Amino acid sequence: MSQLSKTEQVIKQMIQYKIDILALSEVRWTSMGEKRIDKEHTIIYSGNDATRDQGVALLLTNVFAQAMISWTPVSSRIITARFLGSHAKLSIVACYIVTCYCP
Repeated sequence: MSQLSKTEQVIKQMIQYKIDILALSEVRWTSMGEKRIDKEHTIIYSGNDATRDQGVALLLTNVFAQAMISWTPVSSRIITARFLGSHAKLSIVACYIVTCYCP
């Protein structure tokens, strides 16, 4: 996700499959923040401050970005977001865990 072309590819897939919220892992962005990618998509992310490894993000359509009440970058491996729905509030947690095979 560090290259703009990769982000554009992900957005094309979101549009093709009609996905409104997409959790991403290993985005490799530093710090945390919220960015508007284009006219129709926003990304919230949480990464490692020291190095460009790990990192999680939620890629949202603007409908969901406007419905977002709050979001919390817990760490470079966990991000949470809360949305206001028509009938109830919705919480989404995106986590990234490294698995390793240790014989």
